[in-house]
Amino acid sequence: MERAFEIPSIQVITLAQVRGTILDLVGSARVFISAAALVAILVASLGVFNSTMMSVMERSFEIGVMKVLGASPTNVFAIVWIEAALICLAGGLLGAALTLGLGRFTEEAVRAVIPYAPPGHIVALTAPILAAGLSGAVLIGLMAGFYPALKAATLRPIRSMRGTL
Repeated sequence: MERAFEIPSIQVITLAQVRGTILDLVGSARVFISAAALVAILVASLGVFNSTMMSVMERSFEIGVMKVLGASPTNVFAIVWIEAALICLAGGLLGAALTLGLGRFTEEAVRAVIPYAPPGHIVALTAPILAAGLSGAVLIGLMAGFYPALKAATLRPIRSMRGTL
């Protein structure tokens, strides 16, 4: 190997250099995946916020009627907030089902493209990962639904029934 380094027309690459390059690529892929996940979370939370806010605006008359009939602001807040959390829980369950269903297909596609893919499962959905994902989805729903729920809870019955928010 020492003699190969001295020959000017040969470029010698050590295994340590190859390993370092692969680790750098894996690190770059992790950063890219994290950035994509962050953008997806932001878009999802904005979507839940928008749909929940529109739901409150469209149902302002019904919210006014509930308040006139004795619903407290806490009751109205809870209804809207739980609705937002349930929307995200349903999305999380759908995502988990798609992951389970398409995981095998993804593994086969990766193995077809990369001949030296690691043995074993590439996509593994374990119970702790599933619980963390569903908890995160519900948390996003709670955060995204907080302001619309607060807005619904503070609607004045007369103004909301007249449609003059």
